[in-house]
Amino acid sequence: MDNLEKRKVETSTVCPLCKSEKESMNHLFRLCEISKRVWKASQLGIISTNPTFLSCREWVTNFVSYCLQDLEKNSVRLTMFVAVLWAIWSHRNDIVFRYMSTDPTSVMTAVHIYVARWLKATDLVSIHIGERQIESDKSRPMLLWRLG
Repeated sequence: MDNLEKRKVETSTVCPLCKSEKESMNHLFRLCEISKRVWKASQLGIISTNPTFLSCREWVTNFVSYCLQDLEKNSVRLTMFVAVLWAIWSHRNDIVFRYMSTDPTSVMTAVHIYVARWLKATDLVSIHIGERQIESDKSRPMLLWRLG
């Protein structure tokens, strides 16, 4: 997007996902019809709208800040949010650089994979301090899409 233009990389200005609007961060992550479907399909249930007072960066910052207020309660929610953002971005790049077709189902599959890998990785993390070993909380359930 803007960074590619600064680097003189030629790309279309049209959103590669919906192919109907000008691509911007706000459009790609919030307003694109494909991204809206992905957000709504996720267990986050985010219904993305276009509040003119909130930039995409502020929207992400607000959501992350909200989750960090009670990280123990919201850690899976935060992981899912970041996974959706990353899956949308990765899918966008697959379309632009690998000439793949738009596929919201593959975006959701990628989200499931990213979340599962993150939860597995954080359960396997252990820190060795001297002769003591501190391990992450193994009691956390491995439920992907259950926030209740």
